[in-house]
Amino acid sequence: MEYEFYRDFIDGSPKAKFTYGHEVIGFWLEQEIGTNVSKLSALIQQLQQMMNNRYGQLQHIGKEFTLEADFQDVSVMANSHLQVTSDKVEVSDGDENEPYLQSDAESKPEFDDDLTFTIAECGSSDFVNMLTLWHEYLI
Repeated sequence: MEYEFYRDFIDGSPKAKFTYGHEVIGFWLEQEIGTNVSKLSALIQQLQQMMNNRYGQLQHIGKEFTLEADFQDVSVMANSHLQVTSDKVEVSDGDENEPYLQSDAESKPEFDDDLTFTIAECGSSDFVNMLTLWHEYLI
């Protein structure tokens, strides 16, 4: 996961640009954390505690993105992605008395390249390192 932090030329706001496959992390960082240093510090502390204890999970549901993490991995996903993939469809398997719910794999739609920006995953330590650098960039 490669990234760079820079300032918007027009308004000077901090921006984060991530390489292909991790772009959504940059969008999450800008929109859900932004310049809120206290929120950022609290998140770093929560993640570090989980990693040190090698136990725990957290979930932060924001306006546009959701962050899910455990002591090993972090996922950032667009909330629109959650709505699309979490719906289960009831289907009959031929026996009218026994409908079943499709598995996640069966119910997920086929995504094209435009939707690859809806989810990204990385290791918790890499994520904490990135958040720490973002914190340093802001102050």
